[in-house]
Amino acid sequence: MIITIIILILLAAISINGLFKAKIIDTATDAVIKYEQEQYREKDMLDDLDNTIKDALIALGGNRPPIFLEEAHAIDITRTSMKITATAVDEDKDSDGNPDTLTYIFYFGTSEDNLVKEGSSIDTPAVFLKEGLTNGVKYYYRIDVTDGKSEPVKGTVGSAVTTENSIPSVGTPVVTRVANSTDKLTIAVVATDTDDEDLEYTFYRGTSSENITDKVGGTIQGKSGNTVTFTDTDLTMAQTYYYKVKVSDGTENAISANYGSERTWCLGVLCENSTEELILCTKCGKNTRWF
Repeated sequence: MIITIIILILLAAISINGLFKAKIIDTATDAVIKYEQEQYREKDMLDDLDNTIKDALIALGGNRPPIFLEEAHAIDITRTSMKITATAVDEDKDSDGNPDTLTYIFYFGTSEDNLVKEGSSIDTPAVFLKEGLTNGVKYYYRIDVTDGKSEPVKGTVGSAVTTENSIPSVGTPVVTRVANSTDKLTIAVVATDTDDEDLEYTFYRGTSSENITDKVGGTIQGKSGNTVTFTDTDLTMAQTYYYKVKVSDGTENAISANYGSERTWCLGVLCENSTEELILCTKCGKNTRWF
């Protein structure tokens, strides 16, 4: 109807003078453009209303809650951390055919009845990292999931125990003399740890196997399975020394079950009237230069 009126106006403009005719044509053209814009706007409004109605109908009648494919369970468990993961699906789609976005809600605690909300994620599968835990402790967890249209689906409570700390195993120290030196000994030891690579070594010395208590040198950093050496200095000539080694992984300490021992070199003096290069040790009485 509106288009017809506009056409009649245009026809009437033909018989009118030029200036007035141009104004009528411009006015009619603007009216057509405005009419088309209104038509498009009404169409967009109807489309939006249609989608809103579809979403409302889905929410009211046909929405199905998410389903767990994998309930919450723990992975990558260490002495101080673990990851909790779960996977769910939702078969419903919105009016545009897109699957619903799922939100996973994570709970964690030291008892099944005292779970605390730790966070949420929209990633599938959902993975939550917990750090700063205590070794050998049992922890509880739960992951719920929601599509935002229905009440969250409550997950099953699970539990996992952080691993116990492995105590380092320390081998017997091997003590050797330092060539051409009467006051030095070198101690070598190997320690292993199944759950730690970086270890700390502390060396202890004594002059009897029953009293190895003097700490010598500082703490030495080493790797599990590697040989660590330390040279003890300013020792007494021709004296037997005994050594043990303490190894720490930062949590537990272990001391070598057996000790290692060795006597420092003895330097003698020339024998009187000796024609050979033999040297008599003034301490041990042996007829040799280094003993």
